Amino acid sequence: PPPPAPDLGRYAEVSADDYLVTDQYTQYVSFRTPDGLTCRIDVAVGCDGALHGTPAPANEVELFGHSPAAVEVEPDVFRQTLKPHFAGPDGSAPQTLPVGHKIGYGDFQCAAAAGAITMCTRGSPAASWFVLSPERSGIGPRSAGLPARFPDPHDFVVNDQSYIVDRKSVV
Repeated sequence: PPPPAPDLGRYAEVSADDYLVTDQYTQYVSFRTPDGLTCRIDVAVGCDGALHGTPAPANEVELFGHSPAAVEVEPDVFRQTLKPHFAGPDGSAPQTLPVGHKIGYGDFQCAAAAGAITMCTRGSPAASWFVLSPERSGIGPRSAGLPARFPDPHDFVVNDQSYIVDRKSVV
């Protein structure tokens, strides 16, 4: 099962303005986690870097967190990619989000916890989330409408060619 929704209420909030990046056509929040992940919050939230505890080796996670009424839905996903999507502006390292703190932007919040743990949620209360930790990383909640014992798409890692990499195919 996916990790439970994290409670980010106990984390001290930092100002999103301190992490705000303005490009020619967009604005987004960019930050680095204490364990070296590079994350971005805009219409989705995602992080690039050495992800641990994933179903198969992965270096990116993305949470779109669409509402159930969304017509077209991008999947919340772990990826193996050669083209990181969430690098800082101009490839530079963004400012670090300190342990014990959270940042909010739009409908998303992310927090950095002790022990190399990063958590991001969409909505309040959290309608969708991911938790990244050395022991176990996951995306929640379980995908709706799946038959009992049917594998959840969140339990797989997708690569740049959109092939599913499962636990058995990774050496």
